[in-house]
Amino acid sequence: MWPLLLLQSVPVFPPPAAPPRTTAVRTPTPLVVDGKLDEAAWQSAPVAGGWRQVDPDQGAAATVGTDARITFDARHIYVAFVARDSAGAPAPSVRNLRRDFRFDENDVVAVVFDPFDDQRTGFLFQVTAAGNQRDALFLNGQGLDEDWDAPWRARTVVTDSGWTAELAIPWSALRYPDGPRSWRVNFYRGLRRRDEVSSWSPVPRAIPTMRTDYAGIVDGLEPPRAASPVQLQPYLLAQSGRLRASGGNRTTQAIGGEVKWQPSASTVVDVTVNTDFAQAEVDRQVVNLSRFSPFFPERRPFFLENRALFSTGVDGRLQPFFSRRVGLGSDGVPVPLEFGGRVIRRTATSSSGVLVVRQGASEALASSEIGVARSTRNLGERSRVGAMLVGRHDRRVGDAAQWHGTMALDGFSQLTPTLALDGSLAATRRSTVGGDGLAGHVSLQQSTSSLMGGMSVEFVDDGFAPEAGFIARQNYVEMSGGGILDLRPRWLPRGVRSYQPNLDVSVIRTASRFDFLEARVRVSPLSFRSQTAASADIGLEVNWQQLDEPFQLVPGATTSAGSTVFPRVTAGLASNPAAEVSWGVDGGLGGYFNGRLASLDGRFNWTPDPRIAIAARYSANRLSGFDSLAAAVTTHLLVPELRLALNPRVQLATFYQFNTAARRGSMNLRFAWELAPLSFLYVIWNGERAVQGLPAVRRPVGGDQISVKFAYLLRR
Repeated sequence: MWPLLLLQSVPVFPPPAAPPRTTAVRTPTPLVVDGKLDEAAWQSAPVAGGWRQVDPDQGAAATVGTDARITFDARHIYVAFVARDSAGAPAPSVRNLRRDFRFDENDVVAVVFDPFDDQRTGFLFQVTAAGNQRDALFLNGQGLDEDWDAPWRARTVVTDSGWTAELAIPWSALRYPDGPRSWRVNFYRGLRRRDEVSSWSPVPRAIPTMRTDYAGIVDGLEPPRAASPVQLQPYLLAQSGRLRASGGNRTTQAIGGEVKWQPSASTVVDVTVNTDFAQAEVDRQVVNLSRFSPFFPERRPFFLENRALFSTGVDGRLQPFFSRRVGLGSDGVPVPLEFGGRVIRRTATSSSGVLVVRQGASEALASSEIGVARSTRNLGERSRVGAMLVGRHDRRVGDAAQWHGTMALDGFSQLTPTLALDGSLAATRRSTVGGDGLAGHVSLQQSTSSLMGGMSVEFVDDGFAPEAGFIARQNYVEMSGGGILDLRPRWLPRGVRSYQPNLDVSVIRTASRFDFLEARVRVSPLSFRSQTAASADIGLEVNWQQLDEPFQLVPGATTSAGSTVFPRVTAGLASNPAAEVSWGVDGGLGGYFNGRLASLDGRFNWTPDPRIAIAARYSANRLSGFDSLAAAVTTHLLVPELRLALNPRVQLATFYQFNTAARRGSMNLRFAWELAPLSFLYVIWNGERAVQGLPAVRRPVGGDQISVKFAYLLRR
C-alpha cells in the first residue's frame, strides 16, 4: 500500500528560469491609504495577475482571482491588492484584530520583497481583510524573524465581490542597494473558506511561499539613496504599585527612548537609553514536569528587532547568545537597562552586526556589560557561513569582576530546493575556574510535497556554560530523526485533505562517557487533516529513562532513581481554526518515570466579531503511583482571555492565569492605542495573588502595578 500512497505526491519544480515580471510606476503625489484604490496611479499601474495555487492543487489556476499592483514616491512603496470572491460568498474570515496574527486563521494577502536579489532574504508584509498587519524578515533561506516590526500602514475595504487592500511601506523600513534596479517580489493570498494558498509567481507546495528564489521581478523602482536617515522614539513612563511582601506603595517616573540612524540604505544604527519594557506582554505560564529549565521567548521590542541575525544554534535548546539573559535577573525580575547600541549592515553578499548593552545592579551584581559581534557571508548561490563572538563582564558585589566569553561558528547550505544542511560549533571560556566547554549541532532536513523529515546530532559537554546564552541541559549527545508524510490518495473521504502519519526517534547519551540517559519513540499511525484544516491524531510514545538521582515533579510528587520504561498513548482533535467557534483538545495517558500521568490540554476560541475575541486554555496533569505520594496529585492551569478592539490600532486585551502548580494567580490587562505607525499609548495593569490555602513557591507573590507609557516615533 505504501508505494501506492506515495504515487499521489506532486513534483517539486525548480525556481522559474524566466520569472514573471511586473513594473512599478512613480506617483507624482503621495497616495491616501484608505483601501479604496481610486487614485489615478492605481489605474495606470500594471497588473500582476494570473495567480496559481500553491495548496491544495499545486499549479492549478487559483479558484478566485487576485490582482496586485505597485507604485511609489520619494518616501513610500505602495502595494494594492484586489482579492475577488464570488457574489454572495461569506464575508472574509478574520479571527481577531491583533498585530502579527496567525496566517492560517484569516483571509490574507501578502507581498515579499528581496531588494538585493540574493534569493535568500526577504521583507514580508501581510494584511487581513480587516486591516490588521503582520511583518517579518525571511533570512538566509531558513526561516522567518516574525518579531521584526516596521512603521508601515495598511487599510482594507470589504465589498460584495471580495475585498481590497492598500499598503504604504516606507523606504526606511527596507534595506537595499543604492540606485535604480530590479527587485525580486512575490505576492500571495490565503483564502480561508477553501483553505487555499495561491501566489503570483508559482511556488511548490513543499516550499515556503516567501522563498525569494521562486519570486518574480519588479522593474522600475527608484529608491532614494538615504530614506529618513534619523528616527527618534522617546518615551514617558509612570508606574504605581503595591508590593505585598513589604506592604508598601511605590510610585516611579522615567524617561528614555531610542534613536535610529540610517547612514545609508543598507546600514542602520540603533541607540537606546534608560530602556523600559513595561508594554511587553508577560510570560505565559507553563506546568513544567521535566527536570530541565523551560524556555521562555524574548518579548521586548529592542531585542526582538534583528533577533534572527544574532541567533545561531538550536532555538530554545542551544543558543550561544540569548537576549533574555540581558536585562532580566535569574528570577525573571527586570534589571535596569542603562544603555544599549546596535549597528546592522546588510549587503547582497553579507550581513553583520554589533550589539553592546550595559545593565545596572541585580542580585549580587553591581553592573554588567554584554557585547555581541556577528557576521555572515554568502557562498555560492545557496550557502552561507557565519561567526559570532559574545562577551560578558560582571562586576560583583564584594568580589572580583568576572568575564565570560563564547565563540560560535555556523553554516547553512540549501543543497537542493528540498534538502538543507545546517550546523554550528560553539565554545565558552571564563576568567574563573570552570565554564570551558564545547557544544554544537548538525542537521539535515528534507521537505517535499509528500515528506517533511530529517535527522540531527546535538551535543553539549559538561563544561559548556554560555552566561549570555541558553542551554536546556549539560553533558549530553542527542541523536534524533523522523518525519511526517503528507499523503493525498484518492480513497480519502471527500472532506479529508491528507493522511499524515509521522514518526520521531531520539536517543540521548552523556557527552563525557557516552553513557545511556534516555530514548524516545513517538509514532502516530492515524493522523488526518481536513479540507478546512481541522485535524485528528492518535499516537503511541515509548520512553526509556536512566535517572541517577530523583527529582521533584511538583510539590509532593518525586521520581525514584534508576531505570524505567514507560509507554504512553496520545490523542488530539482540533476543529477548523478559522471558524467563529473553534476548539482543540490533546491528551495523554500512561506511565511517567516510575509513576503514572494523565494529561489534558484544551483550548477554546469564540469570535462573534473580529473586534471581540474570547478564548480559554486549560491544562491538567494527574500524577499517581509515585512512592512519595499517598494519593494522586492534580495540577491545573486555567487561562481565560478577552480581546476587544475598536479597530486594528485601538485594542484592549486581558487574561488571567490560575496555576496551582506555581500556587499563584496573575492578571494582566493591556490597552494599546497606535496613534501613528509604531507610536503608542499603553496602559498596563499587572496583579498577582497567592492561590488561597496554598503557599507560593520559589519567590514571594509580587502585588499590583499599573503603568502608563507613551512612546512616539519621530521620523524626518
